Amino acid sequence: MQFRVRATSIQLLRSAPPSDQGKSGSLTVVGVLRRQNPKIAEDLKGKLSADELREVEAFIKSRDEASSLEARVMALRLPEVVANFVSMLDGAAEEEKELLMSYAKIAVTDLRRAINRHSA
Repeated sequence: MQFRVRATSIQLLRSAPPSDQGKSGSLTVVGVLRRQNPKIAEDLKGKLSADELREVEAFIKSRDEASSLEARVMALRLPEVVANFVSMLDGAAEEEKELLMSYAKIAVTDLRRAINRHSA
């Protein structure tokens, strides 16, 4: 089983051995998962062998774990990101400052809501 990650989807590919000597094998798309929230549909489960199903489940689990780690790293780097933002804002052109300030206002609103929701 091979996986082809696209912009909004993940293609599940089954490889077939070469039929003639000297030719490469072929890949057949068995199914497609949504990239945002991959779930294995019942009809797709019917198309996969038990080994392939375990492989797809392991792939989804590893992507979920990687996404969680990435989110944690980004959260832990927030002070550094804010410092870089402030530094960039100080040297930005007027048009760019307006854009950056609009992003900052959205982010500050979201941060305030999160802080209020999780404060004791």
